[in-house]
Amino acid sequence: CATSGPASTLEAPTLPLLPGKITLAEALDAENILSRLAYPSQRFEFFLWIFQHRKDFEAIPLTRSVGLAKSKSGDMAVLTFVLGVPIYIDNWSKSPRTRVLLRIPLPYKVGESEYPGNADEKLRTEAATFIWIEDNCPAIPIPHLWGFGFPAFMKPENAPFMTRMIWYLQHAVISFLGSPLAC
Repeated sequence: CATSGPASTLEAPTLPLLPGKITLAEALDAENILSRLAYPSQRFEFFLWIFQHRKDFEAIPLTRSVGLAKSKSGDMAVLTFVLGVPIYIDNWSKSPRTRVLLRIPLPYKVGESEYPGNADEKLRTEAATFIWIEDNCPAIPIPHLWGFGFPAFMKPENAPFMTRMIWYLQHAVISFLGSPLAC
């Protein structure tokens, strides 16, 4: 039976990815596709959680690390494995800058649900990398690191005087003994 009118074209079914889409045929040939197919829904859930807690981000007690009283979050930037939340600060006593970037690991990208603790490990390695580059490659420009979101982590120069002296003493002894310095 012949039909009149334009011939209908069937498009191959697609599956959502971050970013874009993938056809079923492409998905069958791709590696690690099952976890990547879950990213869009996991991203939505994560961003919904972030949105629901946006007031909590504005109330983060940064006073210990950077000496500020009030902050306000701004537009977020999604990087490969991290969500960057700019926090704008009024009356900052330690720096003329008015913005810090709160970096939150994307739990669906670092495998947090399969391997709990991966997000913390991502933060620890990022903090160690910042400190190592700052100490060993001062010519490389990097953003200033004020602290990381662990119960007791902050850069030594932002810590109280006695804590800072103990840290420097430990590093001096380790260095004197010829051991590599840990960040």
